[in-house]
Amino acid sequence: MKLLLKKDGQENGYWMKFPVTGKNGSRILETRTDISKVSESPYIDDVKCEVQEIRKSLIGKRLFQDNNLELMNEIAERLELLSEKEQELLNAVLVLEQPDNMEQVSVFIKNLDRYTLNHDICSLTDFGKFLVKEKKINVPAVLKEYIDYTSIAIDEKKDGCMLTPYGFIKKLQEPVIEATQNRGAVYSSDKSRMYEVMISNREGIGREYFQLPVPEDEIKKINKKIDDMSVRCYELDELFVHVPPFYNLKEINQVLTELNKLEMNQNINRKTLLAILEAEIPETIEKACEVIRNYNDYQLLPVNSLEPKEYAYYVLEREGIEFAKELHLYVLYEEFGQEYLKKDCPRETFYGFVVNMKHPFSSLRLQEEELLFYSPLILTTYSNYLEPFTPKIISGEGAIQLKEHIEKRIAGEMEKETERGLAENLYHQLLNRKIISMFPGVEEYEGELWGGLR
Repeated sequence: MKLLLKKDGQENGYWMKFPVTGKNGSRILETRTDISKVSESPYIDDVKCEVQEIRKSLIGKRLFQDNNLELMNEIAERLELLSEKEQELLNAVLVLEQPDNMEQVSVFIKNLDRYTLNHDICSLTDFGKFLVKEKKINVPAVLKEYIDYTSIAIDEKKDGCMLTPYGFIKKLQEPVIEATQNRGAVYSSDKSRMYEVMISNREGIGREYFQLPVPEDEIKKINKKIDDMSVRCYELDELFVHVPPFYNLKEINQVLTELNKLEMNQNINRKTLLAILEAEIPETIEKACEVIRNYNDYQLLPVNSLEPKEYAYYVLEREGIEFAKELHLYVLYEEFGQEYLKKDCPRETFYGFVVNMKHPFSSLRLQEEELLFYSPLILTTYSNYLEPFTPKIISGEGAIQLKEHIEKRIAGEMEKETERGLAENLYHQLLNRKIISMFPGVEEYEGELWGGLR
């Protein structure tokens, strides 16, 4: 196992092999006590390991803070003892449990015997059928064709089972946390969870790390130390691509505070939370916080489409409606489903269909507006036969003469894109939902050729 370590403000890092042993290991472990300032402590920038899923839990962590170095050495030692099957099992466990620190990773490695990995379940449909059979759910024969086994499978992570790229993982028992570790509980329902937030300048150097959420007066103190710096919470990247972009430290603290309050009282389904944020399209951080507070008003539906007949069967199951089999041929499923679709007003998201049980969504009618963004365009040509080998800048009329040629090249590149163009590749989900399409091009303006994004 190797870790790429970097220090703040440095582009280049160095690889360190783990576990560290012998005299060299003792010397390295002793250096932890000599490093007191965060800026001097290297952070983990990359990981090479047979267990690929462990990388997510280690990136961004400070190696010489707290007892991380000893933990890292302990983890590496245990990884060397795992067989290929155990490595595959650990990969699946890490996908299921999503540990966010070294301590949790260490706990899961020690408790692999509390999980099972089934390779016979190869799809969500297989998983859903397995769950129905395991829970001894009596499915009326007439409804078997209308049961959405895929959706039944999607939310089962909360019950300790999940379909992963490595197979179907199931937790048999909760992991045991050794009392002798004295490192604090890995899981805690009555303590606030803290998230590590990285703050850096726009070049990505000068990094500092803080634990959030904190009281508002603490945010003011932190803000005095930083100026014009970007904020990022790696642990919750997927959450923050569903809230308005360009948030500051105070706003990210607001979101984490609301999330913490919610987690103190219940387990949160990750997909449901992300789905309701995508469905609501919050325009402000305050609106995003409001959506998180109202988490229990929403439901992620176990349906794959909004076909009236399919939705009718879902509603019958949800409401516990039973009737004699002889009536099934006479039930107007299409009309029944249409009526409940109007009543529930489900909204489609990347994670599935969502409904607000208290205040149904209104029709999503975003006003379409076409914008054209301009960017300076520099055209450079090189001639191999010229000496010295220097570029030639083309501008003005010379650049305009190349407009048609450039447009053809762009059109050729865009053939492989969908009707949304570059918008299909937007990572930020809120922007992805609001921007219908993006197409690059070139525009003539005031005697110059400009890059354009329409």
